[in-house]
Amino acid sequence: MKHIYIDTNMMMNVVFNRVPDDHPSVILMRRCQQGHFTAYTSEWCLMTLMYMMDQLRDKEDRRVWTKQEIMKQTGKLITFVTLINGGNGAFAGGFAMEWADWEDAIIYAAADAHPLIEAIVTNDAAFQKRTRKLPGIKAIAPAEVI
Repeated sequence: MKHIYIDTNMMMNVVFNRVPDDHPSVILMRRCQQGHFTAYTSEWCLMTLMYMMDQLRDKEDRRVWTKQEIMKQTGKLITFVTLINGGNGAFAGGFAMEWADWEDAIIYAAADAHPLIEAIVTNDAAFQKRTRKLPGIKAIAPAEVI
């Protein structure tokens, strides 16, 4: 497996330091950065990450990230993560799946329609389970890739 879609939660684990350095999310992102895998994500996943970074506040309600830090961090990500545009087709396909988690459905539809993407890498066990029954690509844990 060479071409993988990186789910938002994977990027959040790394950017927000939610996991230790030896966690599969961090290891996989490093391997993508080193060129072992070709990583993809959607434009809206990156925008969601940027929004979450922008909204994060400390105990005194001060910004944790400055606008410049957010742009620098996401700028680093797009040096090794290719942004895909799912467009109307991904939204229509995702909505047609009638999943309660419409974000996962849209991500699935966008990644499944891409000619190179072989799997969606996520820490979301429910997402992984839902895709096992589908004929297209699967959502898998980062440990399965590394």
